[in-house]
Amino acid sequence: MEYIFVVGCAKTGSKLIRQILMTHPDVDILAELHFLVPRWIKKDFVHHAREIGPLAVDRNVRALVDLMYSNRLAGSFWRTDPGRRIEESPGRIDDLDPERLQQAILRSDRSYRAVMQILLEEHAARTGRRVAGAKFPVNIAHTPTLIGWFPGCRVVHLVRDPRAIYTSMVKMSEKRSRVALLRSEKPAQAARLYYAVQQYRHSGRVHAAYAKEPFYHLLRFEDVIREPETTIRALCDFLELEFRPAMCEPQMGVGSNYGDSSKAQRGFDARTLERWKEHIPRAGRAIIESLLKKEIATFGYRAPA
Repeated sequence: MEYIFVVGCAKTGSKLIRQILMTHPDVDILAELHFLVPRWIKKDFVHHAREIGPLAVDRNVRALVDLMYSNRLAGSFWRTDPGRRIEESPGRIDDLDPERLQQAILRSDRSYRAVMQILLEEHAARTGRRVAGAKFPVNIAHTPTLIGWFPGCRVVHLVRDPRAIYTSMVKMSEKRSRVALLRSEKPAQAARLYYAVQQYRHSGRVHAAYAKEPFYHLLRFEDVIREPETTIRALCDFLELEFRPAMCEPQMGVGSNYGDSSKAQRGFDARTLERWKEHIPRAGRAIIESLLKKEIATFGYRAPA
C-alpha cells in the first residue's frame, strides 16, 4: 500500500486539496483524524485510547471501536451525524464496518501506529483505491512521528500566507460564536494569535528538516488557486500519479469566512486570496509580520519592508 499525507496548519484550505486528490481514481484521502495533537491544543485520538486502557486487553479494543463511532472524538473523520459533518464527502469512520474494523485491530500488534494503518487501509480497500492517506492526520508538530510510522510515505506540506490563516481563524470564531461578547474577547483572540504563530513556526521547522528529501513536497495554497493546472501537474509528478483534467475542476470554492458561504465563487477564484487584507486585525497583522518574518520569507510571501 502507498501512503500520502497532507500536513500543515489549520485553515490552509486543506478541504480543497483533499477534494483535488480524491478526484483521482487511485487515491483515497481520509478527512482529519487528529490522531496525535499537542495536549495544550486538544485531546487527540491517542489520548482517548489511553484513557480506555491497554489495547492488549480485548475488551479495550471493543471499547475503542465503540468510541470511534461515538461522535466524541475530535476531527471530521469521526463525524457520524450528518448534521455535524464539515465536509459532505466520503472519508469517514461510518464508511467502515465496525465488526471488520475490530477484528483487524485484534489481529494486529495493537499499537497506535497499527490502528492508524488499519483505518487507512480498510477505507482504501472499501473504496477500491490503491493509495491510502489522510489530510492533517496528525498535528504539524508530529510530522516526524508520522514519517517514522510510515516509511516510504509521501508528505505534501500545505502552506498558506500566515496572515490569511489567522484572519480565517478569527472570522470563523465570530461566525460560530453565539455570544457576542466572545467575538471580541481579548484572551480568546490572543490565544488564536498564539496558536497561529506557534503552528506556523512548526511549519517552518518541518520545511527546514525535509525540504531536500525525495518524499517531501511543498505546496502553496495560493499557487493552487492562481495556477491550478501547473501546480496540480507538479503534484501528480511528485506523487507518481497520472494527471487527470478533472482534478482542475473542483466542486468547492476557496474557503471563506468573510461573508455568506452560499454565495462563494466555486472553483479557483484568485480574488478570494486577497480578502484577508480587508479583515485582519491590525495588531494581529503586525505581530505576525514581526514574529514570523523568517517563515514568511521562506515560503515566498511578501511582507512590508
